[in-house]
Amino acid sequence: MLKTIQQAFQEIDSREVARALLFIDSQTATSAKN
Repeated sequence: MLKTIQQAFQEIDSREVARALLFIDSQTATSAKN
């Protein structure tokens, strides 16, 4: 049970990290243009 919860959190965590990286990437691309 605990293992499943940890796996779920890891999946959410990696998804959030990927989303944050994409956001940062788009922000730096936008600031580079201006």
